[in-house]
Amino acid sequence: MEVLKSSYSNPDLDVALFCDRMGMSKTSLNKKLQDTMGHSVTELIRTYRLTVAHEMIVNNRQTGLMNISEIAYECGFNDPKYFTRCFSKEFGVAPSAV
Repeated sequence: MEVLKSSYSNPDLDVALFCDRMGMSKTSLNKKLQDTMGHSVTELIRTYRLTVAHEMIVNNRQTGLMNISEIAYECGFNDPKYFTRCFSKEFGVAPSAV
């Protein structure tokens, strides 16, 4: 989780980079994650980013300092439309409705 916490905002963080930082092969890491958390590496990264984004959106309601696209980029997403699709699928509501 420390690797994820320190790297989630990097848009270049992908399965290969995450596995490299963990010092494990993709197959081994996926197996461990599936056994312990029920997620693949890809799902873990995306879910973590979306959870952080959700917290940022909730906190941003009070400050109004960032828009949804800025939060998406801050959380490592390169495409705000893709972010909105993933967010809506994960939480059942569009980011703008939070």
